[in-house]
Amino acid sequence: TTINLSHLEREIQQDIGIYHKHAAEDGMKKRAVHTSKDYDEFRNFVSVSQLKPTSGREVSSLFSGVSGVVAKGGGGGGNSVCRNRVGDAVLGGFDESVQRR
Repeated sequence: TTINLSHLEREIQQDIGIYHKHAAEDGMKKRAVHTSKDYDEFRNFVSVSQLKPTSGREVSSLFSGVSGVVAKGGGGGGNSVCRNRVGDAVLGGFDESVQRR
């Protein structure tokens, strides 16, 4: 039999993604259970457990009239532009807000 390496690689990448999602959610659950006021706040923390904090440069670009932020590793071999309106942007990280409580 032959092994389809590209199919195997896709499956491994999917499994790695699932593992990282589970690890991020589990870690956030362990932190949020001690800091959340109610279940809705706990659920909100867990639902955004995979979001990454934005850098100061990204935040300042939101207010400087730049229409997009350049994201590293967006696939396709180059940089990709993520379009965000100010209201849709995530400012800061939830890990940081949980640690401050």
